[in-house]
Parts: sequence; C-alpha cells; structure tokens
Amino acid sequence: MLGEKELSELSTEELKEYTLKLTRYAQMLEKTAYTDPLTGLRNRQALEYDLKEFKKKERTSKDKEKTHAFLVVDVDNFKGMNDNYGHSTGDHILRRLAGALEKNTRVSRGQDRVYEGRSYRWGGDEFAVLLVDVNPEDVPYIAKRIVNGIKSQAEKSVKALERLWRMKGYEPSDTERNLLNDIRNVSVSIGIAVFEEQYKDVFRWADEALYKVKQNGKNGYHIA
Repeated sequence: MLGEKELSELSTEELKEYTLKLTRYAQMLEKTAYTDPLTGLRNRQALEYDLKEFKKKERTSKDKEKTHAFLVVDVDNFKGMNDNYGHSTGDHILRRLAGALEKNTRVSRGQDRVYEGRSYRWGGDEFAVLLVDVNPEDVPYIAKRIVNGIKSQAEKSVKALERLWRMKGYEPSDTERNLLNDIRNVSVSIGIAVFEEQYKDVFRWADEALYKVKQNGKNGYHIA
C-alpha cells in the first residue's frame, strides 16, 4: 500500500486507478474469506455472517413475521470413501454433491414463491442450507427435493462411469466395482430448524433433528 507522501504525488487519474485496485483486492479477500476452496460453496463463516445480516434487516423491516429454515445436510457413511479410496476420490464426490445441493435448493412453488436457498459447506462431509423467508409448508418439499436429488446425482454418476467403461472396453477391478456400489449408496440425512426472530439455537436444534434421522436409518429428514 502507498504511504501518505506517495498518495499525494498521484494524479487524479492515477488515484482513481489505485482506488479501483484496492477495491478489487478487498473484494477478492472477502470472497476468499467466505468461500470453501474445495467445493466453491460459502463456508461456515459466511453462514454466520449471513444470519447476522438478514436479522439486522429484519429488525428494521415493517414485516417481522417472516419464517426461515436452517438445514444441516450430512452425507451418510462418507468416512469409508476416504478410508477405502483416498481423499482425492472423496474430494471429487464432495464437489459433485455440492453442485447437486445447490441445484436442488433452487425451488419454484408456483409463480409467487421462488426460493434461492443459500448453500454452505459446514465442515468435513456436512453441508448447510439457509432458506430465508420461506413458507413453513414448503420446507418438507425442499428437504425431499434435496434427499432425492442427491440420490439421483449418485445414480447418474455411476451410470456415466459404467457407460464409459463399456465404450472403452475397460474391465474394472474389484476395488473400482466396490467404489461404484458405494457411490450408488450415497445418501444424505437432513436436520432442520424452522425459526423466526430467535436464531441463536438453530444450530443445536438442527443437530438434534439430524440425530433423529440417523437413529431412524438415515437417508431422510426431520424437522425440529
């Protein structure tokens, strides 16, 4: 960064250019701070920031009766992926799941209700979704869409790889066949907290709801 003396020697045009560079650099730093490098989703820090920001806006809004939903999305049995096939394979699967998650949180429920869910990487094999100003009746629909969308993405990935092997006349190893079976069995469990003004306990509520899904066989959702 330039010092006071150096800044004073800049022309008007040079000062404008320098200010623009600083602005771009600040934007780059902010994006890096709030983005998960593996999946490209927002990270946990971004989630906490977003929660605080929209609550600030809500306090100044005339309509304070809005409902929101926080979803913890846990990938079932993912630890075996890293243990059996390596972290590079696990990372690839996480990136594909992140794309499927984003796709399935963009939901239209008639002409007057269009939701753009904000997706985050919560950490490890857990993701999160924030639904702002959502109709509570639509939350189960969105949760089912995510659960089914992840299963559909897993099945598409398996079929694509099997088709490629056939085209190339490739005979997969036992390990590769086992990987396909494990990918086919990928699913998610979702714990959901629906809330209005008080949001400090939503993380705990969603975790408790997630635990109930895990107890009931995974591959589903539960609303706290």
